Amino acid sequence: MINQPDQESSRPRVKVTVAELVKFNASALLRDRAMKDQAFKDQVDNAVNIYSKVNPGKPLPTEVLDIDFLKAKSDPNQWGQKEFGKRIGRKSSAIHRMLTPVEDGGNAGFEVIDLLLIAAELQVPIAFLLHPTREQIDSNSILIFEEFNEPLEVTANQWLGWVNGLTALPGGDATLQAFNSLSMSTAHMAGWIKDKKEPPKAKATDALNIDDTQRIVEGALTASAPIMDAFRTSTYRDSEKQSAELGNITDVLSDDHQIAVNRARLIQGLLFHVREALVITSDQNRPDLVEALLTITAVIQDDILQLALAIDKDIPIPSMPFTKDVLIEQLRLITIFLSHLELAEIEYEGFQQRVPREVRLPQRIRKKERKLPPLKEKYDEDEFEDDE
Repeated sequence: MINQPDQESSRPRVKVTVAELVKFNASALLRDRAMKDQAFKDQVDNAVNIYSKVNPGKPLPTEVLDIDFLKAKSDPNQWGQKEFGKRIGRKSSAIHRMLTPVEDGGNAGFEVIDLLLIAAELQVPIAFLLHPTREQIDSNSILIFEEFNEPLEVTANQWLGWVNGLTALPGGDATLQAFNSLSMSTAHMAGWIKDKKEPPKAKATDALNIDDTQRIVEGALTASAPIMDAFRTSTYRDSEKQSAELGNITDVLSDDHQIAVNRARLIQGLLFHVREALVITSDQNRPDLVEALLTITAVIQDDILQLALAIDKDIPIPSMPFTKDVLIEQLRLITIFLSHLELAEIEYEGFQQRVPREVRLPQRIRKKERKLPPLKEKYDEDEFEDDE
């Protein structure tokens, strides 16, 4: 990835491609998982003790987890390209091309299914694979995508908001995008032949017809679409509206299917209102900014409340404050921290004194002797002597 800033600009200007972002993020995630597995095997016992100290009153990890089983299961090799490729159904040569930088012979593009497979196996939203690097976000670099037509220049934060569906690209209309995202016209054409339905075709020369008008109208009125609610409650354009009066829709639902359908409607509505809130916060010249923020906050709270009532029984949701997987991930993060602490203490004696006492390693760490690598060829042993 070309990451050299333009010295003529006060803000870094970085040429990037979509494929480079995906490769960078996927490779970083795989390397993270391998490092966490290594750290987990070495430091989990210390991590359990530290977790218990800093989370008093919570269930002890040893009460809900089989630590010995997890240690045995933590294998860094499972995050290598070959093993990862097997799990997503891709040959090692294919996954190598996916993750290798373009300049080193990697592919210049991705199939959508490959993005979905990678995201699903790594348990991240697919949008995460499109995130800018941390350095680019921290400096809010100007990202230059020459593959767009015309070439796109966008700040890292704008790109981050857009790929997550919250904001529009420069020159776009964030309000329009939010309403467009509620379209539920994605249905088959009714057609005149019984039991035969055709998907809508991207064809602009057909005359206006009742099949299309019916499809679009039904998309706006279907039970799973929140578009009419959005028109009624939105504060995008109506600055006089002080509050949103939403009825408790779940009171009138009669069966589990209707509740599941309503949940789809509520999820889309919540996303719409979060997008709306982001636009409102950007409009610093809005005279009723505070009132609008209070209004949209109340709407979002109501969305969340109704989601809690509209339980989809087809998808069990844990009622615990945390799941075992989340607890394991917390322990993995602690073990990474402890491994870093150990490595830093080896290089910089006294480093451990800089961190709170309750998270220090219990034993004094001594500088380790360096070990020779496996002898594949003759080495000069003097190269590996300590500098001390």
